[in-house]
Amino acid sequence: MDNSQRPTKILRDSALIAAFLGIPASVLSATISNILFSRRPNWLYVVAVVGLILVAILVRVCVGLYRNMSASTSEENTATINIVARAPSERLSVGDLISETRREIAFFGISAKRTVTEDIFRRALEKRHDRPIIIKFLLLDPSCKAFDERAKEEGEPSDAWRTDLETTVSRLRAFAKLMGVSIEMRLATGYPVWRAIIVDDEQVFVSTFLPGRRGTEAIQYCMSRSDVELTHGIIKSYQLAWKQARKVAL
Repeated sequence: MDNSQRPTKILRDSALIAAFLGIPASVLSATISNILFSRRPNWLYVVAVVGLILVAILVRVCVGLYRNMSASTSEENTATINIVARAPSERLSVGDLISETRREIAFFGISAKRTVTEDIFRRALEKRHDRPIIIKFLLLDPSCKAFDERAKEEGEPSDAWRTDLETTVSRLRAFAKLMGVSIEMRLATGYPVWRAIIVDDEQVFVSTFLPGRRGTEAIQYCMSRSDVELTHGIIKSYQLAWKQARKVAL
């Protein structure tokens, strides 16, 4: 029930109490008084009955106010979930988020070719001003069954995806050598469910791989560990996959 409706309900209930108790009590009081005192009202009895009615109304009002306060407190204590949804055209990439990274930024996806070939990625590396951040890429192993399966689902030739992955490896090696960037890369074999960017193990920018669509064509959800419990689950799944993945020398 809406809080604005509760005072009205309390008043309505109080009126009903007065009606259902007051009318019979008045009749009963008058009848007994007439019998015992020869039609002379017993005012003490009447006052007692009226007092009983007032007590009943007061109890109902107090119960209603208590419930109202309890409901308000419960609503205030309910956790606020802050998730920002970004349309595919407004998605943030690794290049967009490097400037916000203090320690480590990780990309969790398939080939990352689009990510590492964007101009914004290179410019972000150039502008990091020698900050000692680590950039990690957890990508899909081209030798696993899931690689061919996912390529088929998106209507893409798996050989083209393997070429994309080779491009990613080549560019990351060049960035690590020419710019002195600390870059790590591993290849996982599990079927890709999430396409995620994780910043400092605190912020997550995630989308899911939908049937027949590229990862960049899905809505991206932005959330932080302090606001959304789901963030912890996505970070944990990435960390477990990273530990089990195969290292790639850059």
